[in-house]
Amino acid sequence: MNTKNFLLTTTIIVSALLLNSGPAYSKTLAEKQAGVSSAIDRSTKFTDPTLRAILKDIAKGVVANPSLQARTVSGTILGQNVTVDSATDFKNIPLLKKLTGSISGHNVEVTTSAVNFARSSTTDTLVVTVDGKIVYSGRIKDIKQSDLLNAWNNLGQTNANQITSRETARAASKAIVSGISQRIGFSLAPRARKKDTGQVMLDGNLVGISSGDASQKIAVWSNFSYTFLSNTQELSKYDGHLVTGLLGSDYLVENAGGIGGDILLGLAVSREGLGLDTKFNTGILGTDGTSLVPYFGYRLFDGAVVFDALYAHTWLDSSASRNREVGEVTGNYGGSRNAWAANLNYHHIMDNWVISPGVGMVYAHELQSNFNDSVGADQASTETYVGDLKAGGRITYAPTSDIEIYTSHYYSYDMIPYFAPRLLSCATPLGGCSTIRGEVQSSVGTNFYKDNFSGFGDLTVTGELGHTFRENTPSSMVNASARLAF
Repeated sequence: MNTKNFLLTTTIIVSALLLNSGPAYSKTLAEKQAGVSSAIDRSTKFTDPTLRAILKDIAKGVVANPSLQARTVSGTILGQNVTVDSATDFKNIPLLKKLTGSISGHNVEVTTSAVNFARSSTTDTLVVTVDGKIVYSGRIKDIKQSDLLNAWNNLGQTNANQITSRETARAASKAIVSGISQRIGFSLAPRARKKDTGQVMLDGNLVGISSGDASQKIAVWSNFSYTFLSNTQELSKYDGHLVTGLLGSDYLVENAGGIGGDILLGLAVSREGLGLDTKFNTGILGTDGTSLVPYFGYRLFDGAVVFDALYAHTWLDSSASRNREVGEVTGNYGGSRNAWAANLNYHHIMDNWVISPGVGMVYAHELQSNFNDSVGADQASTETYVGDLKAGGRITYAPTSDIEIYTSHYYSYDMIPYFAPRLLSCATPLGGCSTIRGEVQSSVGTNFYKDNFSGFGDLTVTGELGHTFRENTPSSMVNASARLAF
């Protein structure tokens, strides 16, 4: 069962177990609330701290309800409207076998296989239905946090963006950053290139050839990537894809301002499309985004040292559905994302090889607006932060004059929890967000070169396969790009 079912279920279970423990109504409210908190702390069943905290909240709310003697009890627990029909005085709930109620407009029934709740034990079967659909059937002792989240989802409370936003923001930012950083590398970094007559000689030394030829100051390029996304955690399981397309142009300024280096100035436009099957709330999430990305590159020592930086502003438009098996709830909302990235790489040439160690960072802030869903519930806005540092390198080899083969490997670490743990939060009471901070990013690819392509300029075509090794949220990427310099 999930969180919403969880609310009513635990309300019933806790009230049944605790109200049956003695003459609670002869005590003051504070004493009763302290008593239920103590009972939950002593229980060996509720070991998860998050679950225990929610149970305490619910139990205190039940005890504090002024309508304890009424047939129907209404109130708000964890921000949800809860109504319980006891069929008798509320304090006699332990004598019942079935309890019916509603949570945020959904009809919920909880039934125990025991004679009544008072005589039930953790080995008895508990059956919970939402609008006639069974969302949990099993022993009380076997209830897992995933069951509680499932109940919450069936009652329409978990929005996909609450769970997926950090990982999707990271994936979208990385797709833009890697696409543009690679284009800057083609313009500024040296490459090992074997001519038919042997290596190129410069001042008596064997060197590679810089992609930023003096006669090629202008370049236009395009990049396409398809990323397979997944989350294997029980509380936040999803899979889907992210498609990103980039179109850009840049201009090379040699010895800019007499400062002894070359500067690349560029502008790109990006379109992205996200599609996820959010299994944790039996829903679908779709997001379209448009980005405007100015970027900058700077090289020294004939491209031995290359620095690049970019800023990307993205306008987002999302649609989400959930609870398709119970009664679909839909909603639409807008948002925006700001991302900053920088990379510093050193390129060492050895014959037909280029060894390129480097470091980089990505910082992104994404804000998704609040909205009212199709059942009129107000869904809160979601704010997401990503702050990754990476270090690693790339090895490139040129077997012929027109082909390069490369592989890259980087270790990336999420620094947000270290610098600003307050920025990490899950928007659902039961959690579900990934807490993994490190990942390994690996790729292999090939560059194909065609000089003076159809008389227009030098053409570079790249194909790349990549995989991000990250516990719970791995991803795989296919990337293709083309660049024409003239």
